[in-house]
Amino acid sequence: NHAMYVDKSSFAGMDRSNGFGELLDSIPSKITISEFEKKLRAFAKKINVNAISAGVVDTDALKHFSNRDQLISNSQQKTPAGRLVEPKDVAKVALFLCSDLSEMIHGQTIIIDGGYSIVA
Repeated sequence: NHAMYVDKSSFAGMDRSNGFGELLDSIPSKITISEFEKKLRAFAKKINVNAISAGVVDTDALKHFSNRDQLISNSQQKTPAGRLVEPKDVAKVALFLCSDLSEMIHGQTIIIDGGYSIVA
């Protein structure tokens, strides 16, 4: 009997290195989302407020960036999991966060990047 709020965030919002600066500059809404999440977290009593921050996912959105190839290559080389994040990886975590299994996870940003953020 609790509500869930899961939003997407961006690893780019946390790290400007390795080509992520251009990505961050192009999506200022991620900053707004993060601020909204912080406010919800501060006032939430029975709402689990969490965010998902995916690493590089080769989707149509990534095709709009001039450094797309650099982002993909860099991520493939450095990610301990040995592959890029896929949309299904993000969906699995979203499903988990919306389930009762995550009822004690509050105010977190779950990073899905195959370990990239710990070695980058």
